[in-house]
Amino acid sequence: MKPSRSTRVFGVFLSCVAIVANASTVEETPKVGASWFDEVALPALLRGTLEPNSSTVNEIDTYAKTFRVRLASKSLACKKTVAQQLGFKVVRGVSGQPSSYNVRGACKAADVSSLGQAEDIKITLGTDSEINSVIKSALTSREAACLYQLRVEKAAKQATSLLANNSNFVFGVQGDFVNVYGSPEWNRECLGASSAYCLTARSSGYRALSVFTNSTARSECAAGLQIAELETQKQLYGQAFDQYFSTNEIRVGAWRYVSGSDSALWGLVMRDPTTYDSNAAISSALGKNAFSGRSGYIGNVYGEAYLDSPDDRGENFMTVSVTSAAAAALKAAGGFEIYNNKNLRLFELSRTLTDRSALRYVGGDYDVTSYGASAVEMQKILRDPVYRGYLTFVHPLGRMTLGQHITRLLQINPRTPYKFQLYPSAVPHELYYRFALALLNQCS
Repeated sequence: MKPSRSTRVFGVFLSCVAIVANASTVEETPKVGASWFDEVALPALLRGTLEPNSSTVNEIDTYAKTFRVRLASKSLACKKTVAQQLGFKVVRGVSGQPSSYNVRGACKAADVSSLGQAEDIKITLGTDSEINSVIKSALTSREAACLYQLRVEKAAKQATSLLANNSNFVFGVQGDFVNVYGSPEWNRECLGASSAYCLTARSSGYRALSVFTNSTARSECAAGLQIAELETQKQLYGQAFDQYFSTNEIRVGAWRYVSGSDSALWGLVMRDPTTYDSNAAISSALGKNAFSGRSGYIGNVYGEAYLDSPDDRGENFMTVSVTSAAAAALKAAGGFEIYNNKNLRLFELSRTLTDRSALRYVGGDYDVTSYGASAVEMQKILRDPVYRGYLTFVHPLGRMTLGQHITRLLQINPRTPYKFQLYPSAVPHELYYRFALALLNQCS
């Protein structure tokens, strides 16, 4: 039986389909910045992550700690190999030169093929006693994770293409949040109990995730985000995926069942403070690769009473890639705050359009002068590289830029502005260390 494309509302926070109690009590005149995401959704997610239901609560930061311990026990040749595999140029210094490292270019590198030769991604091995500590500092730096994220970007493009090209993977909520129509690769169970709202891989995460790229399946957009993130990791590790991810870590479904679980992406790893960068200030300061693989939310600001299409209250997205121009603009802006102010201005201008069909054109290079001054100003704002160069994946919309999302949402829900925020993310921390540990364990 093929899935329906129904979008019937059922309900969970941080979902594209949610029910918020007492929505009718929202005041008539909304306060700017009174974000449903900030006041309701994010606190609900954090309650799940900060009160994990797991016996492994004391094993937080496992991969980072294990990597540091094992790195110390490995030979210099092994450490050098891992550094090179990650993308560092490793050279011997001249006589008397101290050991040093340079990671300035790691978060700005163009692509994987550019790694290994860059002078600003380099470890210099001197003749002093600091060689081992220098290598450790380089490999445990936040910038080293950017080298991993550059590989994540490539994997994300592969993963999202596969998901978008499967016409049998559709959107919908029909009493559950994700459905694989009886596939034997998944258990309908999470946190030790049977649930209509969560799936856990049965015997192979690789085969389980392949259901969403090759077979019939349905999910709402939050579960769709989780599937995209996991498929990205599957593309990164390839056939070896099951060697590095247990089936218990492969979970998709309602946030309350996934957060605080053993999920590789949304479980205990989210307790680490380095995963938080809500307004993208940290990522923006680092560079474009710091965004790759991170997920986030485009949420309405004024709340349920101001939604004409409640199913489009917000969009859970995974960052696929960010152009150098977009990254430079975000760095100059210090993150998303300025762009959320621009989103508010776009909303205000959209309310003054005499012909709202202009919203179909202001994001492109069309001549919109016939639509009036508001359309012209909107187009000028949307030409900012952040709106054009920050590429996301949202189920079931596929790959779209932030600007495309904003103009779409203003057409559907014209009575509220929207804002960008990043979710906490395991990508630049535990998932990086899992990958680096896999490289370390391969060398003898």
